[in-house]
Amino acid sequence: MHGQFAPEGLDGFYVMGSARVGLEENRSKRTVAFGSYYQKARGSYTSWTMEAMAGLGKDWKAGAVTFGPFVSLEYIRTEHGSFKEKRAEGAGLSVRKGSNDALGAMLGAHAGVASRAEDGLIVRADLSAAYRRELLSTDYTAKAAFREIAGSDSFTGHARAMGRNAVIVDGTVGIANRADTLRAELTAGYEGANTGNSVRFGIRGQYRF
Repeated sequence: MHGQFAPEGLDGFYVMGSARVGLEENRSKRTVAFGSYYQKARGSYTSWTMEAMAGLGKDWKAGAVTFGPFVSLEYIRTEHGSFKEKRAEGAGLSVRKGSNDALGAMLGAHAGVASRAEDGLIVRADLSAAYRRELLSTDYTAKAAFREIAGSDSFTGHARAMGRNAVIVDGTVGIANRADTLRAELTAGYEGANTGNSVRFGIRGQYRF
């Protein structure tokens, strides 16, 4: 769920917010190599993700083009269930359930163009670029113990989270009805960070009231 409020009289300023709860299925893969010992451990688990975002922006218009900066603050909490790795003789882990938190500040800008076709449909395209800075720890943590070793002591593993400090580029192309209350959009995005890169694609529908 997301929303944007831009009443007249604020000279192009607007506030925005969103909230999301998601159920995700995850797969893990880990390689263990020591001397002549080599094993690959695999696991699967379910996680819940809860997100909340609030932001402020300002737009200027030049004909059919709208552009301007924005700033936002986003909180993300992820909780995952316990699971056991498979296919790793002597190296498989039993991972306990846990959670991770992230609080990110984002500063960016966007530019978009809109045109009304002869039949009244509105065609839009928008491109945005931003830098996201993580304000909390940039590590994921998980507690585990060796699954096949009786009495194995538990330990905590750390992994740097991808995309928490990242450059983010998003683009959308879509159409809307005459009243601009129903929208259908194709989306694409890129995240670049020192821990790796990711690309995403999607389809989005909106109802504005």
